[in-house]
Amino acid sequence: MVQSLTPEKICEIGNGFWLAQILLTANKLRIFDLLESKPLTAQEVSEKLKADLRGVELLLNALVSLDFLKEKKDMYQNTPLSSTFLVSGRPRYKGYALLHLKDMWESWGKLEEAVLSGKPVARVREKLEEKGGFSDNFILAMQNHAVEMLDLIARTIGIEKYHFMLDIGGGPGTYSIAFAQRNKNLKVALLDLPPVLGIAKEMINKNKLTERFQLIEGDFFEVDFGRGYDLIYLSHIIHQNGGDENLILLKKAYQSLVGGGKLVIHDFFLEDSGAAPLFPAIFALNMLVHTEKGRSYKFSEVESWLNEVGLTEITRKTLTAQSALLIATKQKI
Repeated sequence: MVQSLTPEKICEIGNGFWLAQILLTANKLRIFDLLESKPLTAQEVSEKLKADLRGVELLLNALVSLDFLKEKKDMYQNTPLSSTFLVSGRPRYKGYALLHLKDMWESWGKLEEAVLSGKPVARVREKLEEKGGFSDNFILAMQNHAVEMLDLIARTIGIEKYHFMLDIGGGPGTYSIAFAQRNKNLKVALLDLPPVLGIAKEMINKNKLTERFQLIEGDFFEVDFGRGYDLIYLSHIIHQNGGDENLILLKKAYQSLVGGGKLVIHDFFLEDSGAAPLFPAIFALNMLVHTEKGRSYKFSEVESWLNEVGLTEITRKTLTAQSALLIATKQKI
């Protein structure tokens, strides 16, 4: 929750879009890539960008004030944080996540319209069916976010115990590839839309896991999941859907599990108040803007769905202040 609201804090929240655009613009212009090899002057950066000197200098100074850059004798260079997270090609690069946020800028500007109508102003699922642009940024943004969570989730679910996994809406395969690397006996079925699987296939080939993966192409509401899985993984999927749609999805998952198999849901869960934690409460509005029925869900709501489809032994595992796991079991007959 936002603590100790004051007149100054109100203005700071209202001005928040200024700070966001400074970072998103610098990332889109690849300022941090330009300044990684050696310090440059504002003149040199403007020449490389073929941009106006005044505009570039003001942006660089703002980035210095926000601690993304350092400046000495009119020479600008990255801070250690920027070198780690904002230079493309680095293992912990977050640039695609920022590109995805910039893609959402226009639709979030129409939040008032979405609130009044209850309808999305842009539809993520339709955009994901298109190649390039939004779709690529979204997919790689999900990879950026996942990298920090891989070890923690693998340990929490005990990935070494499983043999056959279904990754529903698995994106570029970040989680399932990491799980397969940690468990040499794990085979994976990865399900997603055709443009997404194109990127996933590249990542699977790159990691030399082709023989342990099968790709299932299509909409997860329509395609057959197959059978025989002892692990089904749903990461950041349920918030895209309405409650009725999630029940359909969970029923399909239940039917595809073997007895004793586990369903793991990774998402942004709300407490029973519906107003905390902060990030899931705000993220619910992102779903209002971009989906027909999506929202953040309470732990208790999702647990009731799991019980309804026949799953038991439901446990909550907190990962961060933002996200958690729900783990449920299909009983052996």
